[in-house]
Amino acid sequence: MTEPPPPRASDAEPADLAALRGVRMNQMVDELHQWRAHRDHVETYLMDEYNDGITDPEPAPVRLVDLAASPDLP
Repeated sequence: MTEPPPPRASDAEPADLAALRGVRMNQMVDELHQWRAHRDHVETYLMDEYNDGITDPEPAPVRLVDLAASPDLP
């Protein structure tokens, strides 16, 4: 049985891209662990902003899990 050839240098993923992939995967795992519906996420975000004294908050940040479920979210 032969072993597969080693990856070529052009096939290797750059270290910064690999690090970013790790960060995004950790973010996705955290979001899935604390998952709640998009509407609940937005409502919680707005209540947190209001409780912090922000009366004109920015829109709630879009989570990676929202993008995976529905890429058409604003």
